[in-house]
Amino acid sequence: MKFYKNVQGARAAGLDIGVYLYSYATNTSMASSEADHTLRLLKSAGLSPKDLKYGVYFDVEDESQMSVSLEPICRTYCNKIQNAGYTAGVYSSLSWWNSLLSSSSFNSWKRWVAQWPYKTGNRTCSYTGSYVMWQCMSDGTVPGIVGNVDMDIAY
Repeated sequence: MKFYKNVQGARAAGLDIGVYLYSYATNTSMASSEADHTLRLLKSAGLSPKDLKYGVYFDVEDESQMSVSLEPICRTYCNKIQNAGYTAGVYSSLSWWNSLLSSSSFNSWKRWVAQWPYKTGNRTCSYTGSYVMWQCMSDGTVPGIVGNVDMDIAY
C-alpha cells in the first residue's frame, strides 16, 4: 500500500507529515467507518498524534456528497479523530468551502483549501475564511517523484 511507503519515505527524509482520507461518506455511519479505518491505518503505520505535525484531514469533494448535509458527516469523522488524540481538519476545494461547507460548525476544525491559480500568476488564495493550509497547485514537480505533485503552503 502506498500509504505505508509514503509514510516511511517522508519520515526517513525528516519531513513534517500529516494525513488525509478521501471520503465517499454520504451519511454519518459511513463517516464513522472511515474514521475507524483511518485510525487503524495510523496505528498500523506507528503514527501517534505527536508524529503528525499537520494532523488528520477529511477530504470531502466527491460528487456523491454534493446533495447531502456535510456538517454532520464531517462532525462524525473529525470528532472520532479528535477523541483519539489527533488534530482533525477538513480539506476541500474553494468552491465547496464557499457553497457546501459554509456552516459555522466548520470553525471547530482546521481548514485546508484547494485552489490552483498559482502557476497562472495569482499567488494568493481567495478564500475569505480562516485556513491553515492552501493547496496552490496540482501540477508541481519534486525531484525523485515521477509525475505531477500537489503543492501546499502551510501557515
